Amino acid sequence: MNELHEWRESYAAQFDFDLDKMFADLKSKEAMNPTPRAQVRPLDPKPPNPV
Repeated sequence: MNELHEWRESYAAQFDFDLDKMFADLKSKEAMNPTPRAQVRPLDPKPPNPV
C-alpha cells in the first residue's frame, strides 16, 4: 500500500468510514481556509456539427 492509500485509510478510520462525517469535516476545514476557490459554472452547449 502506498503512502496516499495509507493516509486515506487513516483519515476514513477517524470517522468510522462514515462519508457524511468525512464530508462535514472537509466542509468545515474549507470554511476556515480563506484561499479563494475557482468559480465553476456549466459550459454552454455547442451546436451540433453539420456534416
